[in-house]
Amino acid sequence: MKSRLIRAYAISITIIAAILLLVVIILAAKPGRAENAETKPASEQIAMNDQGESSDPLETATDHMDNFQIPENSADNINNVSGIVKWDLYNSDAESITKAWKTMLEQLHIDADIAFLGDSITIRGDLQPYFEGLKVVNLGCGGDTIRGVYNRADMLSCVNAEKVVVLCGVNMLRDDNVDFCKVEYAGLLNAIMEYSPGSQVYVCSILPMNKEWQDWYCNYKTTENFNAIIKELAEKRGMTYVDLYSGFVYENEIWPEYTVDGLHLSTAGYDKWMEILYYYMF
Repeated sequence: MKSRLIRAYAISITIIAAILLLVVIILAAKPGRAENAETKPASEQIAMNDQGESSDPLETATDHMDNFQIPENSADNINNVSGIVKWDLYNSDAESITKAWKTMLEQLHIDADIAFLGDSITIRGDLQPYFEGLKVVNLGCGGDTIRGVYNRADMLSCVNAEKVVVLCGVNMLRDDNVDFCKVEYAGLLNAIMEYSPGSQVYVCSILPMNKEWQDWYCNYKTTENFNAIIKELAEKRGMTYVDLYSGFVYENEIWPEYTVDGLHLSTAGYDKWMEILYYYMF
């Protein structure tokens, strides 16, 4: 009797297990919302808000910038351009932002006296007050490399500048890539000639840095050697080479009073830059 009960109990357990297994199989085979949706890598998935619209901040920002229209009353002061476009390309969609920036410049119909092209050292400077009575356009962009400035050189075609000043290179130059940077810089100068033909071009040397920044980027000897290359490239194209390095260097580093952090310029540093530039420009 006992053996019969055990056998019956085992059969019941087997039947229950089979039923549960069947239920699991049916549920797994049932099509669901997640399986009907297109599967994307996690890196491409974008959160959606309650209205079914993308809540990804970068997509929202770049969509807005693609359709950006400059307000008509913003053209009253040409220097408003600099305030609008203080973007770090490493933290934004470079192509979309650059496209919107150029579109804005086209709408302004600018005839500038001087256009500055460069990286964070350029964009951080309030350059207009140094040139009373002249229109200045600041096309600097934080974090930009030689290639980055090259990619934006077509903006010069929108501003019709009589003079173009370029200062860049520190964000790309390293102790082991001088030859590569030479090719990049030559391409940049060629692009300036293409997009701003007839302009007087002033090519500034790379500035010295303090020891901590030299450890991060390149040592002073590399900077000095590359400045000699910049001078050669500029003069070969009939451009004016502006030796900033000699006026800023002290014991192979940048003069402390000219910098806020060993790399970027202080107010005294911008005063010195403009003083040297004036010597070559006027």
